[in-house]
Amino acid sequence: MPDERGRRYPPWHADMPGEECDAFFLREERERERVMGKEKRYYLDTVATHPDYQRRGAGSMLLQWGCDFANQDKVSAYADATKDAARLYERFGFVDEPTRLG
Repeated sequence: MPDERGRRYPPWHADMPGEECDAFFLREERERERVMGKEKRYYLDTVATHPDYQRRGAGSMLLQWGCDFANQDKVSAYADATKDAARLYERFGFVDEPTRLG
């Protein structure tokens, strides 16, 4: 939960559009709360593999690692995913919850 973990990222560099970055991540936090409520969960954040190594099982290993922690602690897991990765997440039991933008 955000209040348990503290700030997600260090302060933005002066060259970064800090307000836009903060607004983007605030929308993500609100979307996670809309979907999961106040339920304790693990958020599998920034799971990615280099394009040269995709479709070789690395993504599955990363998801399995995160899901194992969630199962061990008996909590749900949440991930934001691209449409391209949706099938991978579905194989691990994740369900698509359409995003409400606005």
